[in-house]
Amino acid sequence: MRTFSRSYGALALAALLSASGCLQKELTHTIYVSPRDVTWSAMEKDVRSDDPDPGTQMMEEQDYILGARVGQHGVARALRALDATRLDTTVLRRDRPFTVVTDAHFVDLAGLANAMMRAAHVRGDASIEHKACETTFRAWIDMEGPGDETPTPLTELMSEATSYRIVLTSGRFLHGDGFSIEQGGAIAVPGEPSTTEDGIARVSLTWAEGWCPADPRVGR
Repeated sequence: MRTFSRSYGALALAALLSASGCLQKELTHTIYVSPRDVTWSAMEKDVRSDDPDPGTQMMEEQDYILGARVGQHGVARALRALDATRLDTTVLRRDRPFTVVTDAHFVDLAGLANAMMRAAHVRGDASIEHKACETTFRAWIDMEGPGDETPTPLTELMSEATSYRIVLTSGRFLHGDGFSIEQGGAIAVPGEPSTTEDGIARVSLTWAEGWCPADPRVGR
């Protein structure tokens, strides 16, 4: 299915990689998982237009920064379309090239993944399981199903992504299928999911809550 990029793993379920207009930027995504909720923090760094016409360049850049100041730029619209419970935009650099951070809050990883699949019009499902002091996220997606290549708000969200990671605010990741665990269990980086012959890709990620005792599986 062409709409998806397996390199992003479970939480890049709608990685549409077409660029938007003539705006150039460095885009990084960090998803913070806390006991209360999930915060998707998208940083757009050094945003500028590369249009050769000075007038068009100025117009594109002003449209971007004016939208960012009121939370109506492309990334904010995309995160809002995923049913974020709250969204905050901070302009860190107000002069060209701009730097903007957009934080969107979600109930949990499963809700976020399911919202992305709905927005991309693909078949799949995600769930969260709690067992003792451990939590496991699981997701599957039909990689062979029909894809909708029409640009959506997710196009802007995922375009030019240079890094993508999941960070625990407390506790530690124990293991994952389709993820690599780094920094002693603090960070999970999406990788290649397991795909069956029928085109179903599956991923999972398990972490221990902050109050769990130390576990020798950390980082494996």
